[in-house]
Amino acid sequence: MNEKEMNRAIAKTFNDFAPMPQKDPYGRDCEPLIPSFGYKIPDPSWPGAKGQKRPFDGFAVHLGFTIFWEAKFQRGYRTFSWSRLQQHQFNALKRVWHPKAGRLALMILGVNEPGRGTDLFFVDFKMVWHYMEWCQVKSLPADVIAGWKRQGLYRPLKKGKFSLENFPDFIITT
Repeated sequence: MNEKEMNRAIAKTFNDFAPMPQKDPYGRDCEPLIPSFGYKIPDPSWPGAKGQKRPFDGFAVHLGFTIFWEAKFQRGYRTFSWSRLQQHQFNALKRVWHPKAGRLALMILGVNEPGRGTDLFFVDFKMVWHYMEWCQVKSLPADVIAGWKRQGLYRPLKKGKFSLENFPDFIITT
């Protein structure tokens, strides 16, 4: 797996979400929830890619939220350098982040362990912003990421999908 495949899997998971039929408090059928939608913004193709920048990797609509994401992929539980988030990506996520309006901006960190698969960590942009701009912290320590896993704040990516159960409760916030 690589970052491109991970982004495709994220978009596919949102696209394949099938809402369960809803019941009212009296057990009667209600209208089902609106299905989700996910889109991976295509990578610029070479040779025209020179100078082209995408604001982030993709966006989705799920349970009344509009979600914008930038994904980063790494092999193994190790320190993640915030410098991997480019300035134009940071600025774009900063512009769209507005949770009270139902707009979520996420950095999705995929950690791949050979033989074990890939774990996805959904980090709220406010936390990224806090670390990068306000605290001037240069990296996210490996033990913090491993701690998130111990707390269950991740979603395993299996067969090209992850579970959206309990969304947005698994988003990591400050």
